Amino acid sequence: MTFDQWIDTVNAQVKGRLGAGVRTEELSWDSAMWVGGGGTVVAALAEDEATVAFSFDDGEKLQMAYNDAAPESVGATIAKRLTSAA
Repeated sequence: MTFDQWIDTVNAQVKGRLGAGVRTEELSWDSAMWVGGGGTVVAALAEDEATVAFSFDDGEKLQMAYNDAAPESVGATIAKRLTSAA
């Protein structure tokens, strides 16, 4: 699965959980941003094109190899962060 396919699948998971409660923006071919009532999450593909870096409103950062992360789990985590009060 390419990063573009992976991020589309993650986005579908987030939208499926939050519906109109989330706004998605594709920042470029290699990054996306989700905005919900509980904050903002940005995902960006690293230069190695194998690692995705997530940035959260509170300054927390997370990096993982996107091929090792199930889109369903990532989508659920993002949805939870977007609905949690900061």
